[in-house]
Amino acid sequence: MSYFGKTILSKNFVIFIFLCYLCSVEGLRNVPSYNSNNVVDVSISKQIPQISPTEVQEAWLDYTWCQGGGLPLLVQLSKKNRQKRTLIPLFAEEILLEDESNIKYFTQDYKLSELGPIWKSEIEPDCHLGTVSFLPNNNNDGTELLWNVTFRTQQRHALWQAVTEQSIDQACNSLVSYLVEPIKYTQTMKLRRRRKGANTNIPLTEIFVDFVWKQGGGLPLPLPPLALDSKGYDRLLIPPFLREQILSVQEDSLVYTVRNPSFFVGYPVHSHLGRIHFVDDDPNNDDSTVTVIWEVSVRPYYNCEAYVKAFTRGIVQTVGWNFKKHIEVDDNDQLVEIATTPIKAQDSSSSNSWSFSIRGDSWIGRVIYANQKDHRPIVLDQAFDLLQPWKWGVLPEEKDDVTYSWTVGDIDL
Repeated sequence: MSYFGKTILSKNFVIFIFLCYLCSVEGLRNVPSYNSNNVVDVSISKQIPQISPTEVQEAWLDYTWCQGGGLPLLVQLSKKNRQKRTLIPLFAEEILLEDESNIKYFTQDYKLSELGPIWKSEIEPDCHLGTVSFLPNNNNDGTELLWNVTFRTQQRHALWQAVTEQSIDQACNSLVSYLVEPIKYTQTMKLRRRRKGANTNIPLTEIFVDFVWKQGGGLPLPLPPLALDSKGYDRLLIPPFLREQILSVQEDSLVYTVRNPSFFVGYPVHSHLGRIHFVDDDPNNDDSTVTVIWEVSVRPYYNCEAYVKAFTRGIVQTVGWNFKKHIEVDDNDQLVEIATTPIKAQDSSSSNSWSFSIRGDSWIGRVIYANQKDHRPIVLDQAFDLLQPWKWGVLPEEKDDVTYSWTVGDIDL
């Protein structure tokens, strides 16, 4: 199973299965009852370095309370204020209580005000209390997060003790990942400054917007990007219904972001910011090269960093190579010819064959072209490259034209 698959089948998913199971009448009838204590008492502590208690509390209200905190639940806030929220599909209601503060720490209390149809037969009414404390750590250079939840159950005490522990621990870990400093992917690539025969007065950013943003950049998507505004700067990729928007365009750079990152669109990050910068190596020489610096800063969801790194690198490198081919190759040489082996018909001296062309500045076109040009005598090398998708469509002599790195930090705009 892939890393992304393992992430999906994490504690979040186990909790969701528990809730779905309890939604069924048969499940409620067959799950054994545990009444030894009936009091669920969960206390979780997390250290969050280099972030003040005030900042952690604000993040908890904004991300954990208002957005669900990474749990497999949808949150609907009250139209009047954000003190009250509904948890879907449980249809239970929670409400924030008056917060208490002093010089040393801040505390936020909340409770279940409505149990909803599922918890009505599971939890005793008017007994739930959650307390989240934000304390300075021992070195006064960060925050200690203490989260305590208590309530009494009518049945299945052991089950709800385990589910609550897992839910609170997952919410704490997701909050930490929401607050940490972003990681940054940096890719540099060399290309010829202008395409032969093209208008040299057109900025590379304008060509990038037209080819990558409006046409899709040669990615193997079934549909072209759907423009959501008149300029085409706001677009939707279908699938996976990921929405991207260009924030600013200058002659030598552009800045963009993903508007709806989540598990549902295949990009599990809290935040995203990207920038493409074109640097002329010799502005006075039309035959000189241009260094393309592509930066992406993201804050991955908890346990999703490896997948986000692989996904980000794969997309940026693929689009980068397609754009390089789009700029450097003449329009007449942009097509890759594909022909079938002639098939001789029975009882006939004639044979049938057909051919078609694919654009060389697309991912599929580059892969086919590289395969046609790959004359390495060692089949094992070709088989090994087959297991490395990031090398597909790249000729052996081109592999040194791109460099990349991951570091900690945000894009310096």
